[in-house]
Amino acid sequence: MNPPAFSPGVLLNPVAFAYAVPTVAYVGGPGEAAYHAQLPDIFRALFVRQPTFIPRAGATIVNSVAERLLGRFGLTPQQTLDQDLDRTAIAYQERSAGMPNDQEWDALVSECIAPLARLEALAQTVDATLSGAIDKTRGNMIEHIGALRQRFSKAVLRREQAAAGDAARLRAWLAPNGGPQERSLSPFAFLFDEGLGFVMGLSDVIEPVPTDHLLLSLKPS
Repeated sequence: MNPPAFSPGVLLNPVAFAYAVPTVAYVGGPGEAAYHAQLPDIFRALFVRQPTFIPRAGATIVNSVAERLLGRFGLTPQQTLDQDLDRTAIAYQERSAGMPNDQEWDALVSECIAPLARLEALAQTVDATLSGAIDKTRGNMIEHIGALRQRFSKAVLRREQAAAGDAARLRAWLAPNGGPQERSLSPFAFLFDEGLGFVMGLSDVIEPVPTDHLLLSLKPS
């Protein structure tokens, strides 16, 4: 048999490895766990002891950038992993902008120009020519309120764009490409962002023997 001429493949790789090098334990993720669950009969057939499977520790690291964005949205790290960040951004926009709708703007205009109607009635008894000045004032008020409405709309649009951008940044940190952070981000990404304090901060919060997926916050206590 010529070993270089064949490959065991992803399923049989643990068997081939344990056959060649006796293995006490195998550390792997959910995919490897599924493979190992299919292998007991093969290990027994080859008279090879199946290694004890140990789930690989998994963690989502919440750095200072993510902490700041979470504070802006009023969310916990777990909530961002449990819900759609796009919907989160929309909810944030609706909660924070407080933009009047069309009916509210119309009511605001009516409320602002209502006193002019009383002045117009008074002008008829004092000097009828004042009606023209009142009409001009009414037109100016409506024009200025319309301009203010446009400024409000632009401000809300900026907030919406900022919220969408923040949601995208938060997603890029906590769930890059829609998957686990550990599958996409290198530790160097955090080192470049946090400096060497990242290593010390991580050593302070990580558990020696984690059993579940961890959410590790580097925010100082």
